[in-house]
Amino acid sequence: MAKYQKTHMITFRVTEDEYRELRNKAPGNLSSYCRHLILRDEDIKKTEREKDLKELTYQIRKIGVNINQVTARINSGLYYPQDAGRLLRQLEAVERILQTLQTVSP
Repeated sequence: MAKYQKTHMITFRVTEDEYRELRNKAPGNLSSYCRHLILRDEDIKKTEREKDLKELTYQIRKIGVNINQVTARINSGLYYPQDAGRLLRQLEAVERILQTLQTVSP
């Protein structure tokens, strides 16, 4: 990998304890370690994850409403055979979402 010339310098102050902690955690060069900590893309991934979780939460809420509607019809005696299929599809959708969450958990 080509090494790029670093032309800008950023300075910041830390306490003695913070400095010791950084020194202990840095596997080598402290500047490289700080650059890595600052420039890594975890914040972006976290934001994307939060967006995905919001969407999944919304979908699960909609599925829950559907399940409640089918259950209310069944309990009121207005049961139709297609209700069972609808309920099963909604439960399968919840299961798929849960499986997705298990595979993408950080």
